[in-house]
Amino acid sequence: MDFFSHIGEVGNVAHQVHSGLQSDLSSIGFWGVLLILLRAYSLGGGTYTGIEAVSNGLQIMRDPKYKPEKEP
Repeated sequence: MDFFSHIGEVGNVAHQVHSGLQSDLSSIGFWGVLLILLRAYSLGGGTYTGIEAVSNGLQIMRDPKYKPEKEP
């Protein structure tokens, strides 16, 4: 799996995230960072993954049932 092949980069990525967050906090402040995160979430950053979307809509994906009308 590709995830495990990059496990050695966790420390580097954590350092980059930490230094980026510190830079953002010093330039725009806590409330600025919070507002940007909330805006990103409201624009779809927190949407469901495909698996969740499919599992929530399973009723729609059921086999169609056709009932012929009774003849008079």
